[in-house]
Amino acid sequence: MRNVRISHRSALGALLSVVVVATVACGPTPGNGSPSPTTPTSSTTVVTSTTTPGPTTIPSGDVVLSENPVAGVPSGGVKSITVSWNNQKPRTLIFVDICRRPTTAPGFEPGEDCAPLSSQTPNGTASGSGSYPVEIFRGPEPSTDLPWGCFAAGDTAPAGVEKNTTCYVRVTNNTLFNNDQAREAAFTLAG
Repeated sequence: MRNVRISHRSALGALLSVVVVATVACGPTPGNGSPSPTTPTSSTTVVTSTTTPGPTTIPSGDVVLSENPVAGVPSGGVKSITVSWNNQKPRTLIFVDICRRPTTAPGFEPGEDCAPLSSQTPNGTASGSGSYPVEIFRGPEPSTDLPWGCFAAGDTAPAGVEKNTTCYVRVTNNTLFNNDQAREAAFTLAG
């Protein structure tokens, strides 16, 4: 039997998204307070709950951010938002990264175009869909090994650092270098 690890957040999200419908047979009371055994009727009770804030609709094969533009990120700081995706390979490790360019850009290389310290690796799900928190940074990429960063339009980048006013949250599976199934969502930082 194969063990599949699912993050607590994924399991909780799946559990809370289930709608329980219970049908209760009851009948009118014939005046003496007891239910009528011959004329059952039914009523429906719906139990729902909400999960952590995030997009409710994700287009097929897409990545969606819970906030965009991202506000309240201090210069040189980070802010956690939720990224949601679908149509990734089921039961396969997921890679979530902050990148300066989209996967489709000519010459895209995850090792150069994605911030190494931004990488998150949540467990895959049985459906290939999921959500995970990601820390959006403002300023030079956190490792300072790469000469680029994500900035608000009014920010001034330090000397030698490429200023990107649009960056990307990239999601792929199995390996960081899987460009064939990688999808991303562009984001900007509110000044």
